[in-house]
Amino acid sequence: MAPGAEGTAVVTPARGVAAAVVAAAALAAALVALLGGRAAHVDVPAQGIGVAADLSPRAALFGDPLVAQAVVVVDRRVVDPRSLRLVGAFGWYEASSPPRVTRTDEGRVTRVVYRFRLQCLSGGCLTPDPTFHGTRVFGLTPLRLSFKQTDGTPGAMLVRWPLLNVASRMSGVDMALLTPIDQPPFHATTALPRPSYAISPTLLVALLAAGAALLLAASGLLAYRSALAPAAAPAEPEPLPVRPAEPVRVLSPLERALHLLERARERGAVPDQRKALENLAGELRRTGERELALSASVLAWAERPPGTDATGALAAAVQRRIAKGVNGHGADA
Repeated sequence: MAPGAEGTAVVTPARGVAAAVVAAAALAAALVALLGGRAAHVDVPAQGIGVAADLSPRAALFGDPLVAQAVVVVDRRVVDPRSLRLVGAFGWYEASSPPRVTRTDEGRVTRVVYRFRLQCLSGGCLTPDPTFHGTRVFGLTPLRLSFKQTDGTPGAMLVRWPLLNVASRMSGVDMALLTPIDQPPFHATTALPRPSYAISPTLLVALLAAGAALLLAASGLLAYRSALAPAAAPAEPEPLPVRPAEPVRVLSPLERALHLLERARERGAVPDQRKALENLAGELRRTGERELALSASVLAWAERPPGTDATGALAAAVQRRIAKGVNGHGADA
């Protein structure tokens, strides 16, 4: 058998299955259009709430988007329509956007329609090998519809979806012509998801504006109060403590002469010591201390420099005379 004939013999059933799926989808869409939505009609049961679910289309190719629609009808005397909550996941199929919810009221009956756009591009929705049997039947996971009755009693029910037939996009001929290098065409959406916010931008702007207004009002109030408050009188500086002046002791001429001698001895300069000794001798003569005056003159005019011991002994003798009461202001005897 030729390769082309063999490929045709193997692929013909798969092509027939795919064509049948597409024809069934077209027929279902036509029936829905002709019936004008009467298939979604739901009567209100005795418990006050009813639900019907449908898929469009019920037969699709891999990657095709679907529309899942749940119609909930409630009697407002029994069930509060504001308490309706439809939650859950669809299994392998995922909602590409938030559901579109519409509500209509007719007398005491409220009709709420939930529309979901679904799509599955994951491996869980892949169909079997189209050369063998290219269709697969899916059962979507039911959603949970919760509600509250008018008396506050909670209730819940499951929203079950009809079965979905998914066919492969690859025909048997396509599979036979593929080589290890070729890649099958993939179906993917490039549409960006809708942005989501942790807090509504409008609410955030309103809160920020309110906070700014409060801060502005608080600052204005503080400025107004500070303007009305009487100015505080400047505090007078505390007077600094006055320390009593210590009496200044005036040295006598003899004491000044003795002080000059001690300074000259500390420096060790011989000429300064001679001058200081001669000055001390003069002051001693004026106070009547002739012996001490003579000793000072001898040391001042001695051939050798004044000795440290002799000068120190003279200074000690003069200091004792001052301590005994000689103030340096007495007259010569």
